Amino acid sequence: MSAGQMGLNGDLQFKDEYKRRNAEFEYENAQLRSENAGLFSAAINERDSRIVELEDSENSLKQQMTSLDAQHRSDNYFTVVFQLILIMIAV
Repeated sequence: MSAGQMGLNGDLQFKDEYKRRNAEFEYENAQLRSENAGLFSAAINERDSRIVELEDSENSLKQQMTSLDAQHRSDNYFTVVFQLILIMIAV
């Protein structure tokens, strides 16, 4: 075997090893991407669920505040009217 043929065989072995290792890395990369997607997906779903809970709570509190504000205004109105009636009666 000549020196040129030995170099060619070495180059072919290097290319074969490169291709084999590259295929291993691609497979491992695909597995890691899949694992990461699963991990982040669970965290995102938990976060989104919490956001929905907080939005529902916010809406409930807004409705309570609106109701209490309306009741407070109504109570104040009747208190003022009652006081005016008492003043008119006293005069």
